[in-house]
Amino acid sequence: MATTRKNPVAPDFTRRVLEVVENYRTAPDRLARDERYLANLRDEIREYEQRYNLKSAEIHDRIDDGTLVETLDVGHWIIAVNKLERALSKQG
Repeated sequence: MATTRKNPVAPDFTRRVLEVVENYRTAPDRLARDERYLANLRDEIREYEQRYNLKSAEIHDRIDDGTLVETLDVGHWIIAVNKLERALSKQG
């Protein structure tokens, strides 16, 4: 009676190869999705800047000097700016 040894590395290796292949296969879709995400963030930030007549780079200074109140809406603006900065830094 022959015994079969299982290779514990093989299933993990196969799974990883399949993941890499899938990543290459869907790369154009991911790129388009990422570009849409960045465009949506930029549009959202532009709307806040127009609404408050203020550039995003000035938010914290205006909060500190009291000319801008940190409302929930302003908090969402800050979050959008942080998301955009983080996404752009990951692009390299």
